[in-house]
Amino acid sequence: KLGQGGMGGVFQVRDERTGLIRAVKFMNSRARAAPDMVKRFEREIKVLGRLNNPFILAAIDVTHFQKEGESIIGLVTDFVEGPDLEQEIKEEGSMKPERLVTIAGQVLIALETLRKERIVHRDLKPANIFLEEMPNKEQMVRLGDFGIVGFEFESDRTTPSKEDPKEDPYESMRDQQLTRVGYTVGTPEFMSPEATQG
Repeated sequence: KLGQGGMGGVFQVRDERTGLIRAVKFMNSRARAAPDMVKRFEREIKVLGRLNNPFILAAIDVTHFQKEGESIIGLVTDFVEGPDLEQEIKEEGSMKPERLVTIAGQVLIALETLRKERIVHRDLKPANIFLEEMPNKEQMVRLGDFGIVGFEFESDRTTPSKEDPKEDPYESMRDQQLTRVGYTVGTPEFMSPEATQG
């Protein structure tokens, strides 16, 4: 077990087919009993499955199994060998400007990919910025935790999905209960003023 959050836990696993180490995020029983939480988790899977950026922790697979008669779903991602930015700051203290610029630049590239997809992360904070250790001892940003993303919609959007030219790829992810105006989501210490005002 790698960590525990409000929605569930993240576990380190080994892929039996490839032998590669992965991470799997499962919802806890309390979250699975809440329809809104289940929708958030399903939406996170959809969002990560469509993103292609080296600085974003994308979905690799989804796992399903039965436990005590209950259907369990897990989101499979890369396993990041390294700390998150929050841990790094606690251990190392203030960063050198050059390193900070590199990390910030990679985060901005990840956010630009989200912007192009009209996705708002809504929980951008050091604990959700993972620093992967590379073979050359450098660190690469992997932006994660997309459980409370928001979506921008415009009435003139006509981009069809690859699977079905008539289908709006965002329609299945639209849910007023999860992104409604006036409903505040995020981590208060890292939210923008307009987000705290709904």
